[in-house]
Amino acid sequence: MSFNLPPEENNVEDIGLPKPLKSLEHIFEELAKEFPPEALSVDDSRGFPLTSIKAQYVVERLNDVLTPLGWSIDGGYEHDVPGNSDKGTAASGGVMFFGYLTIDLNPLGHQVVHKLKAMGYAPNKKNKGDMVKSAMTDALTKAASRLGVGNSVFKGLVTPPVKNGGPKSFTKPASKASVPETFKGKTANEDKPVESRASRRSR
Repeated sequence: MSFNLPPEENNVEDIGLPKPLKSLEHIFEELAKEFPPEALSVDDSRGFPLTSIKAQYVVERLNDVLTPLGWSIDGGYEHDVPGNSDKGTAASGGVMFFGYLTIDLNPLGHQVVHKLKAMGYAPNKKNKGDMVKSAMTDALTKAASRLGVGNSVFKGLVTPPVKNGGPKSFTKPASKASVPETFKGKTANEDKPVESRASRRSR
């Protein structure tokens, strides 16, 4: 008597991840895409207007390209850091964020895990919760720029948008995104550890 075994089944649950991207070049081209005008805002905290990217658009870009499983940001805070207030006047009590933005390309079919230093600052504000949040999102935006996110903005190629319904910002043509050297091999790369001022003072 012979038995016919049922075919093997794939029991891997489909959780909606995008199909693997074909190449690292494709990944970095997607990360470096220009942002729409509504993603930009004016940062005049230094006494002159600069173009800034709203943090949630950076989060959305990382989620869209790397998937929510493909990145994370971790670290700690140092409080009462001297600096400027959100009104542009001398003040103390700002917050620094020290940590890492970790990029994991394994969900996209590439055996690469890379850690980028993430450091950000938020000036003294009435709402302390906003200070902490702003310091982390500042760190996230700056670290993500090393992957090409907001490349044109950080190169100064995007004019600051005018407040109160003024003219839209203008983006000059940017160079084509390229793959950073640290990602060209299937290796895990990590920046040197970040040492906060607090830890140095404790020595």
